[in-house]
Amino acid sequence: MALSVEVPKFYGQGVLSMTTNEVFVWQDKRRSPKLIPPGYRPPLFPPVF
Repeated sequence: MALSVEVPKFYGQGVLSMTTNEVFVWQDKRRSPKLIPPGYRPPLFPPVF
């Protein structure tokens, strides 16, 4: 079982899903699915800073 949402800001780009064991999966429309590990934190600033 999984929960999936499609956010209007990212409409048409993919779907973010969460499995019953709390693993997030980004299902991109153009690429293969990507697992998002626990504790992942997106960078706050682009690499140039």
